[in-house]
Amino acid sequence: MAQSKSRADILLTNASGDSLLLPASYYQAVLKHYPELIHHAKPQAPDQLYFSRSSALLFFDSEAGKDLYYDVYAYFLKQSQPGKAAIRKKLDSLFRHIHTLYAQLKCSGGQYYVHRENRIPAYVEYAVHKYSRSPEQSIDNAAKQRLIASLRQLVNDELEIDDDVVGCEAERKQTLPALIVSIDSLITENFYLQEALSFLEATKKGD
Repeated sequence: MAQSKSRADILLTNASGDSLLLPASYYQAVLKHYPELIHHAKPQAPDQLYFSRSSALLFFDSEAGKDLYYDVYAYFLKQSQPGKAAIRKKLDSLFRHIHTLYAQLKCSGGQYYVHRENRIPAYVEYAVHKYSRSPEQSIDNAAKQRLIASLRQLVNDELEIDDDVVGCEAERKQTLPALIVSIDSLITENFYLQEALSFLEATKKGD
């Protein structure tokens, strides 16, 4: 792990080409007070880990600070999971499509969706960790089709009332159905189905 330092910031880099820019004070705080972000012998879900430290998050207690906490989590957990590029890419696409679908259902999105998008890499890395410990799985097509049907119904209901939504009708009519097609194509195993359901429920719960 290479470190490039300025007075205010530290740039972390690794052999895979990943990088993370941290304020110097935050980097020192991570080393001293947040070892769980660096050492991932038994990874915890990022939300669970963050809230377990909620009483001691001096440097990460704002929404922007929480984004940074998740950035550090993802950066170091990714280093401990080499050779997972294809799985990582698929999970990232799946989560981002679900995220974009729900953000566009809200038309303007809002700050909740901005911050949640920033945290997707952390959710992806934890899912990669879980995948590496899951046996190869088939797909429950009935459960998958129920999920896809529910998303289509949700989108159809929203599009029916688009006369009340100013400024995003045309975009939504094009992009929302296409997002569902992409989500459908990415769910090829029960693992991806369960991850999609979990991410979807967490997105709705936080909205």
